[in-house]
Amino acid sequence: MILCLAVLLVGLALRTSGDDLPTGSVSGANTNYRVIRVDGEDLNRFDAGEEAVRFLRRSESDPVLVVRATADEFPGSPDAGPHFRLAADLQTAFSGRQVRVNIRARSAEVDGAKALEIAYMAGPEGRTRWQRFNLNDKFSNYAFNFNVPVAQFEQGFDFVGIRPVINPGETSIEIESLTLVNLSLWRQAAF
Repeated sequence: MILCLAVLLVGLALRTSGDDLPTGSVSGANTNYRVIRVDGEDLNRFDAGEEAVRFLRRSESDPVLVVRATADEFPGSPDAGPHFRLAADLQTAFSGRQVRVNIRARSAEVDGAKALEIAYMAGPEGRTRWQRFNLNDKFSNYAFNFNVPVAQFEQGFDFVGIRPVINPGETSIEIESLTLVNLSLWRQAAF
């Protein structure tokens, strides 16, 4: 009887932990830091902020992140609205480097926004202005390069803000992936 109960508890623990989705900051997990890709269930790391909701929608292949605005406007700072927080290891790896930010996204099937905005914030030292891209109903890549300033702090303060451009009835986007390419390391490896 005790053995059966132990087996049942272990089985439940394994099943429960397998159903949990990743949360928290995006990390390079001690990779070579040339290309960091967030897709599939790792999209659950996205923080919607107070003016949006987010959920993973299962598609034919990997999950897709749906971001829907719940307010009429977003705050100016990427970390106060919908965003991915970058862990301290990425802040260190990207410090003083040129990074390409690439979002693979589209207008959502329901209440689809016609455009999205993306910004990179590197602590208090610097950030991009909001980069605006027009969307369509097919997944496409939207990218820009950013010269990340040299970090002045030891803990991670970097964010990639991603938000729909809100208009009446146009409040939602779908994100398939976020890719961060450390162009400085990429170029060095080419030689």
